[in-house]
Amino acid sequence: MFHELKLTASRDKLTGTYNQQTFMEMAQNIYAKADNQLFMMILNIDAFQAINEQHGTYAGEQALKRVIWFITHLLPHNAILGRMDGAVFATLFQVATQADAISLAEKIHAIIFQLKIKITPQQGFSCTISSGIAQKGKNSCSLDTLFKNTNTALHQANSKGRNRMVFFTQAV
Repeated sequence: MFHELKLTASRDKLTGTYNQQTFMEMAQNIYAKADNQLFMMILNIDAFQAINEQHGTYAGEQALKRVIWFITHLLPHNAILGRMDGAVFATLFQVATQADAISLAEKIHAIIFQLKIKITPQQGFSCTISSGIAQKGKNSCSLDTLFKNTNTALHQANSKGRNRMVFFTQAV
C-alpha cells in the first residue's frame, strides 16, 4: 500500500507523467551520473488556453492525454517525462549526438502535427507543440543551468510562432 501511495504521489493524475518535484529529483540523479550525451527538452502545447476556451476543458484534457501518450511512446527507453505546469512538459534523455536529439524532436513535432483530437465521432481538432532543447556540456555545469538553457530555447521557439523547435546555443 505504501508503494502505491508513493507512486500516486509522484505522478500527475491526468497524464500519468511524473510531477514536477519527482521529475526534478530524478533528473538530478541522472544528471550527476550522465556524460555529455544527456539532453533536456521542454515542450508546450501551443495555444492550449485557446483549446480550452474554444472546445472546453474536457477537450483540453483529451489533448494533453493524447499528446503525452504519443510523446511517451516516441522517447527513448531511458527518458523521463514530467509535467512542469499546465501544458508544459520536460523530458531528460540520452542519445548519441545533437543531431539525434534534434531528429527526435522533429519526429515528435511531426507526429503531433498530424494528430487529430476527437471530441465526438464527428468533431475534433489539431494541435501543435513548441519545444526547446539543450545539451549537458560546457554551457551547463548543473541541472539548473541545463533547465534554464532549455527554457531559454523554448521561449525563443515560442517567440517564432507555433510548431517551432530551437536548440540552445550561446548565440540564442
